[in-house]
Amino acid sequence: MRHHSSFRGRSHLILTLVLALLATLPMATHADGHNDATQVRVPNYSFDPLHDGEPVLTGRHRFDGEQAGLRLVQFNGAPQDAWIKDLEQAGLRVLQYYPHNSYLVWGAQSAASATESLGFVRWTGNFHPAYKISADLAARTGRIRNVDVFIYNDGQLKHTFASLEALGGKLIQAYPAQPDEAFYVAVVELNSAALQPASELGAVVWMGYSDPVPVLDDEMSDQIQAGNYSSPGGVPFTGYASYLGTLGYDGNGVRWAVIDDGVDYNHPDLSTNIVAGYSFPGCTSGQPGQDCSGAGHGTHVAGII
Repeated sequence: MRHHSSFRGRSHLILTLVLALLATLPMATHADGHNDATQVRVPNYSFDPLHDGEPVLTGRHRFDGEQAGLRLVQFNGAPQDAWIKDLEQAGLRVLQYYPHNSYLVWGAQSAASATESLGFVRWTGNFHPAYKISADLAARTGRIRNVDVFIYNDGQLKHTFASLEALGGKLIQAYPAQPDEAFYVAVVELNSAALQPASELGAVVWMGYSDPVPVLDDEMSDQIQAGNYSSPGGVPFTGYASYLGTLGYDGNGVRWAVIDDGVDYNHPDLSTNIVAGYSFPGCTSGQPGQDCSGAGHGTHVAGII
């Protein structure tokens, strides 16, 4: 990532702004005083570990190992940098954020248990196999060609790939999910009967169905995140931009930064909105923040915004 271009946002807002909105929206409080902001929300389950307890899971749907594995740590409030560092010093690698005020971590049970004495830790628990299979994937039967497996890189990637193949899986492709290669995505052909044992592999974080036909679902997820849906059922309402307008957010006065491979200064939809740019060392393509030759992803991102 060599460029940093800033520009004025329009009325087409994306998830970054939605997440900012979430911090300003009130959380629901139930008649018994229970607040949704204390819930841990993982795939397939939402629960307050102190109020409700963990989901009732048995047998192979649980992980109770002492060895290094995926675990959850919930804070008493909004995460702070110092708290993250304290978890790392305790021997846990902090991986991903989960609502509310929780993190997926990697480490031994002893390390997780040691953090329970820290004043900012509300609860610790294990990340169970039951959290790892999407409902769409679980409903499928027979041989499934496009199983999307999200894997934590614990330094034993080859072992995880080999374990998937030992379950009858055929590895179609695998690639890093992010530049630091902390996570990998593996697309696997797998029998439905092997989904449960695959979820029990320690480094597997999540499995879903990778539809070979592209679908447009980002706008749907944005609406769900913002609470713009009918209940029960969770069906998003259309007219998302209008909904944000009722909250007083229409993009005016917002400045965005695209830290990517540059933005096309000559594009008619972008040029009048770019207000500043910066080129990192090694890129001399003209104006600060100008799109590099052979790039384009930064322009793509700026176009969405």
